[in-house]
Amino acid sequence: METEPCTSGQVREVLREMAKRKTATMDELEQVQQGSMWLTLHIQRYGLGADMPDVVWQFLSDADIRHKSPAYGEFQVSRLLTALAEWEVQDQRS
Repeated sequence: METEPCTSGQVREVLREMAKRKTATMDELEQVQQGSMWLTLHIQRYGLGADMPDVVWQFLSDADIRHKSPAYGEFQVSRLLTALAEWEVQDQRS
């Protein structure tokens, strides 16, 4: 990530990029987990998750489960992308 997300729209962009990442190795899993932890703390620190769907918090904490179970990973990514689209619509109405 080149710049820190400052808006909910930028948070959604980062999450969509994270959803594309697959973890084939333990090193890749560690990188995803570190990125997830950083984003979680960033969202909390700057209050960017006020209207964020709960599935986002689950996604950010479940990298290890997605790594162990590709089927669960596909399910969770699908739910995440749907929730991000709904969140975006909600933001546009506000």
